[in-house]
Amino acid sequence: MAIKRNDVRLNTDAHRPARDMFVERINAVCSREGWRPYEALTHTIDAAFRSMRSTTLLFKPELLAANEAEYMKIVGRCRKPQESMGDIAAMLAAIVAALEAEPIDFIGPIFEELAASSHLGQFFTPYHLSRLMAELIIDDPQKMLAQAKRGFITLQEPACGVGGMTLAACAVLRERGINLATQVHWTMVDVDYIAAAAAYIQTTLCGISADVFHGNTLSLKTWLATPTLAAILHTRRVRYEPEAKLPPPPPPGAPRRKPVQLSLFAEETIDAAV
Repeated sequence: MAIKRNDVRLNTDAHRPARDMFVERINAVCSREGWRPYEALTHTIDAAFRSMRSTTLLFKPELLAANEAEYMKIVGRCRKPQESMGDIAAMLAAIVAALEAEPIDFIGPIFEELAASSHLGQFFTPYHLSRLMAELIIDDPQKMLAQAKRGFITLQEPACGVGGMTLAACAVLRERGINLATQVHWTMVDVDYIAAAAAYIQTTLCGISADVFHGNTLSLKTWLATPTLAAILHTRRVRYEPEAKLPPPPPPGAPRRKPVQLSLFAEETIDAAV
């Protein structure tokens, strides 16, 4: 079933040409490969993420080989790989064009229309509401920066989706004189792999310093972690193991730890999170 351009809302009119090109190419892939729209979208995001992530693994040959193998699985799903991978590349070009036109969430409306999971309760906050929340919360970022112990502001998004709220907050920070590559660092987590991959694509293309995790914020389990290129270029950022592991469970019969209520706003809690 073909997607109509008007079925995909816009966060800004500046994204209209890119949206139209994206929809045209995704329809071409669906027609050629017999994929449903959500399959074409998830394969596109996965392929783009794997391609971009490879630049972060140049000195880690085993992880680079595994990443390349995942990319080639996507190629292997294509009946006509040359034409369809060309369309996937064109869709990535559309994302680049959209974010160059205005660096706010482009993938979110497309993802919500075609691939949002009711099982995961996915609902993406509308951009204008995200922007309003950011303006209310980010009062004086220059003062925050002056008080930051590390010389840059640390922020966390525990359920980042495709990065829409992060991009809205970054738009506010940018307007208030904050350099997103050197003066801010994000930790972004989402339990949905494709959503986390989309968040990585958008934050990387917008020059935002971030560590993007495919993981579960509640259980602290991590399956995949990747820094954006801006984070790699600034080595003072907090580093982590790409494949984080949980501590072993307590032995049978061991006393259970009494649960405690954690503070949401204590500065030491925020620092420890990143």
